[in-house]
Amino acid sequence: MQFAPGEYFMDKSAFRKNYGTTIGAFVKEALHNLKKADESKVIVFIQGSADITGDKTFTGKLDDRFPFQKISVLPQKNEPERFSGQAVEKETPMQNFKNNHLPNLRAQYLKEMISVYSKKIDPVLLDGVVKKYVSKEERNAVIYLFFPEDLLSGDRK
Repeated sequence: MQFAPGEYFMDKSAFRKNYGTTIGAFVKEALHNLKKADESKVIVFIQGSADITGDKTFTGKLDDRFPFQKISVLPQKNEPERFSGQAVEKETPMQNFKNNHLPNLRAQYLKEMISVYSKKIDPVLLDGVVKKYVSKEERNAVIYLFFPEDLLSGDRK
């Protein structure tokens, strides 16, 4: 899901128009082929990111509709793409949040939007990153689906 520079949400009509069909199909397909007993084994992860644009100068104000001041994330370990299994709470100020807050704000927004489409899916947020280069493609939030090996193998009972 792409965001404009410095943004972490979009109004609901824009979200529905641009992503509603995709998110709805994702939710349906993610759960459609699973047995009821297997639904809880599948984990949806979301990770937000931002590019370096505005890293030293940008400040923002949390929107009253999406005032995500506390966001629970799995923190990144010292190795790339490795995360702790213990969630931590990251705080975002209502006024003057910075570029480094945008990744987790974007992920939290996408989590909220997914919950509109399904109460069965409770995504886990991975600590977001600010890329060290300018790229519109990095102003996003990405969904990862985790299927345990036993669900993917042919050995299921």
